[in-house]
Amino acid sequence: MQDVVGHLRAARFVPTVWPADAESADSAARDLLAAGVTTLEFTATTPGWQALVAGWTADHPEAMIGLGTVTSTHIAEQALTAGARFLVSPFQVPEVRPVADAADRLLVEGGLTPSELRTAANRGVAKLFPAHVGGIQYLKPLLAVLPGARVMATG
Repeated sequence: MQDVVGHLRAARFVPTVWPADAESADSAARDLLAAGVTTLEFTATTPGWQALVAGWTADHPEAMIGLGTVTSTHIAEQALTAGARFLVSPFQVPEVRPVADAADRLLVEGGLTPSELRTAANRGVAKLFPAHVGGIQYLKPLLAVLPGARVMATG
């Protein structure tokens, strides 16, 4: 799991590949890989995401593939079976934590309030979502009161 955290930190940003279908997602991911981006997140809202994640983790071992919009244990289990290296949720999903922990996979849980972000950051990495609500002006004071917290901003 620490390897994934280190990879996310080194990447500096994690694009969310969120098109309407798996073919478009695959095309967008190929463009990102060609541009040198090796860390990306597909979403469980894309039809056919399971085959997409499985194909990418098998065909592109140099890429760090995660699955976002993980909102249930069922989705988490499918993502892990498909080979996702990390899981991302837009909100707290305590029922998914044991699934991720058992597989030794990072679960990035989302939040907006300081309490939600603190809870998520204490488990590894938090997702500020939706980040556009407050932007960097909101994130800066949060990080001031959560020193050392690792936070990904999305949306």
